[in-house]
Amino acid sequence: PRLVVQLVDSNLAKVYANTNKSVNDFRDHPQVLKQAISVGRRLQDPLVEFSQLCNAENDILCLRFHPMQDSVGDEPLLRALNQEFINIVNDVGVDINECVAHPHTSNLVQFIGGLGPRKGAHLLKTLRSMSNPRLENRQQLVTSCHMGPKVFINCAGFVKIDTSALGDSE
Repeated sequence: PRLVVQLVDSNLAKVYANTNKSVNDFRDHPQVLKQAISVGRRLQDPLVEFSQLCNAENDILCLRFHPMQDSVGDEPLLRALNQEFINIVNDVGVDINECVAHPHTSNLVQFIGGLGPRKGAHLLKTLRSMSNPRLENRQQLVTSCHMGPKVFINCAGFVKIDTSALGDSE
């Protein structure tokens, strides 16, 4: 069998391995293993892995995107990066059930149009506290998650619900 080799820039993995999130997620793992996990996740879904660095510590600013990046201040750069995350996340959508089942993907919820960090965190907290945290349709965002009508109208189009993955739901 042929072995497929992919080369990946390791800067993202190095930054992630030094974040508080990696320390909390992989407390007992050595630095090189945290980097390997980050590289693997980046290959699977780069958007999820880059979003890991969008946190209160603004770890995303540790990455170099352009040689002239230092010419732009941190605040404008952070605003531009957040806007791009919102644009890209809203282009591809977010599977909310995936975010509940796999916490490392849940950072994408803050970029769903109409939610933001606070409402996104509240939505995930509400879903995780339910006895059956899987959503079967968008209407459950209103009925089960007690989402207001304006917020629902703003974010419903960007929330994906993979009904084929629900399987044995009742």
